[in-house]
Amino acid sequence: MAECTGAATDAAATACTRVIDGRRVSRDILVMAYSNRAATHFQRSDDARAIADLDQAIRLDPRNHQALALRAQALARQGNFDRAIADMTTTLGLRTDTAAGLRERGILHQRKGDAVAALADLNAALEQSPTDAVALQQRASLHLAANRLPEARNDVDRSLAADARGVLALMTRADIRSRQGDRTGALADLDAGLRLEPGNADLRSRRDAIEPPPPAAAAGAAGQAAGAAAIAALDAAVLREPNNPQVRMQRAQAAWAAADIPKAILDLNEVVRLEPQNGEAFRIRGLAHARRGDAVRTVNDLTQAINLGVRDANTYLIRAEANVRRNQRQAAIADYREVLRLEAGNQFALNGLRRFGLSN
Repeated sequence: MAECTGAATDAAATACTRVIDGRRVSRDILVMAYSNRAATHFQRSDDARAIADLDQAIRLDPRNHQALALRAQALARQGNFDRAIADMTTTLGLRTDTAAGLRERGILHQRKGDAVAALADLNAALEQSPTDAVALQQRASLHLAANRLPEARNDVDRSLAADARGVLALMTRADIRSRQGDRTGALADLDAGLRLEPGNADLRSRRDAIEPPPPAAAAGAAGQAAGAAAIAALDAAVLREPNNPQVRMQRAQAAWAAADIPKAILDLNEVVRLEPQNGEAFRIRGLAHARRGDAVRTVNDLTQAINLGVRDANTYLIRAEANVRRNQRQAAIADYREVLRLEAGNQFALNGLRRFGLSN
């Protein structure tokens, strides 16, 4: 009997099956066995079997709000939002934490696409629990979808004040800042999220959309940096050919892909020493200095890259932002205007000009 309780493991599921098949137990224990076995099925994303077990648990104990809430989640994963919402509604009259129930029902309404019902539930949840970080983040995403940016920003800031490690909230705030043209702030939020979850593909893709990585790093070097053996091979290649700019560039790109910015800069220093006309090396080193917040070196390197023929909008945009940090107003304006010449409608450049009271 004891093995059926606790963690949702294979051993626990097997023990629960023995309890269920034996049937020589009380109703409460049988409910627990069905519920615990359902939890194992749910963890494996076997929603049909989880629901079947939960149906039995709820048949035996219709007031079991934990089983109802888990069945709601399994039903939602199957796309059956109406039944899921009905289950969550039933829990509201049975549980003491009604704010959490309202929040979860609001999320179900949101996933169904009913923004009005979702907002009503989240508002009600936050009336009872004003610092619920998840409810605040979810309401912020509703406001963002409706382009209510001030309301979205207020909610997501409150969410992060309640839970600074909220990755979804950081992603939501980055989206808000991007829409407002605050590129620096959006990148800061995405970087904070990546420090918490380095493998989060959504965070990485959002960051790359705002600040595209150097093309070679995004394509070839990322593959080279996939494992320690590949990095070791590049280290060995540099030892064999310390004055080979191509090998140095490959290792710099691998370091960039692995987010080892200091190492990337060291190799790029050697590349530009060996190939002073390599505009791409100056550009990547400028991006690296921008990541480190060194505005002077950013401007110097990106200016050199531009002089050597680099002419993409992102290079001008990063130089513009570095010029803003250096209080070089006219230089920043000129760069923002060049961004718009290369990429009409760029929201970050338009927002940069607005800070100076200019429309274009």
